[in-house]
Amino acid sequence: MAHTPLIAITGGAQADWRYRHAYQEVEDLGQFDCVTKANFYLDDIARLPDLLRQMFRSATSGAPGPVHLRIV
Repeated sequence: MAHTPLIAITGGAQADWRYRHAYQEVEDLGQFDCVTKANFYLDDIARLPDLLRQMFRSATSGAPGPVHLRIV
């Protein structure tokens, strides 16, 4: 509501651990939908520079707001 451009970076379970220990794994990407302008998912480190540019552009363009990046 205050239009603060915020970059939130969170971590997740490793790709080879997915679906093995379901009691420890919570799919949190969808939980950020209602409070962020955009959600991004990083599964390849080579995409990090492009995603960071896109995140900052999204957070500061139009009505500023928070964006989320999940690193796996």
